[in-house]
Amino acid sequence: MTSEEVDVQSAFVRANLGFRLLLEAGLLSGIVVASILNYSGGTAWLASIVGVVVAGGVWGVFAVPNDPSRSGKTVIATPGAVRLILELALFAVVTAWLATGEAYVFAALLGVGVIVHYAAWPARIRWLLAH
Repeated sequence: MTSEEVDVQSAFVRANLGFRLLLEAGLLSGIVVASILNYSGGTAWLASIVGVVVAGGVWGVFAVPNDPSRSGKTVIATPGAVRLILELALFAVVTAWLATGEAYVFAALLGVGVIVHYAAWPARIRWLLAH
């Protein structure tokens, strides 16, 4: 499957990309919230900063070349299956971390949102697994 076979111009896919942006914002804000709920004082701030920098770095640096859901550019070319695992792992860890801080509603919203996003766009999953 080529990137041309994933129609990123369709209204549905564009809406899903917008939803994905909200999920990414939820991921990063979830790190901050989970840090504050699970730690105190300077440790919470340190965990927030390090967590956001590491997660944002992993998200932005490891990408599949020509990914139709992104700019297509990458710093470190990553196989699609590895990218999919990285995405799911980041969301799972932050969701679990929120739950350990008893932010159950935030954790549920993030977790369900991720499931809906990936279930709604199987063409991207197939594309990732093929690359």
